[in-house]
Amino acid sequence: MATRHVVIIGAGIVGAAVAARVAAREGCEVTVLEQASSGRLPGSTGHAPGFVGTLGDAEVLTELARASVAAYRELEWRGEAGFDQVGGVEVARSAEAAKRLAARADAASAAGLGPRRWRRPRRRRFVPRLIDPAGVEAALHFPL
Repeated sequence: MATRHVVIIGAGIVGAAVAARVAAREGCEVTVLEQASSGRLPGSTGHAPGFVGTLGDAEVLTELARASVAAYRELEWRGEAGFDQVGGVEVARSAEAAKRLAARADAASAAGLGPRRWRRPRRRRFVPRLIDPAGVEAALHFPL
């Protein structure tokens, strides 16, 4: 079998996960290229390290996010999981932001992501650790 030489552009979470998956295939040699200086990730990984959202602005991006999460779940290092999905919370602090959050909730429901809009008592139970609940107009929870 001939060796395939694969180049991955970007060393963020997506590039690293793709590189790990491709490198695990027999006959594949992987090179990862990153333009950022060492220790600095300017892309989405650097802007929101540890956060992996599953709702994209377009259907194709949502599907890419789902496929990415499936690949991340397979990552491990020395028998330890390399990725733990814990869900996420989005909050809106204005009426305008609450409308955008409602639209995101509708889009997430249509995509089968199972978001939960929080009513005021539920928000007060969860949101205080993140933000003063007095300033929260709406909240959206994305479970696992």
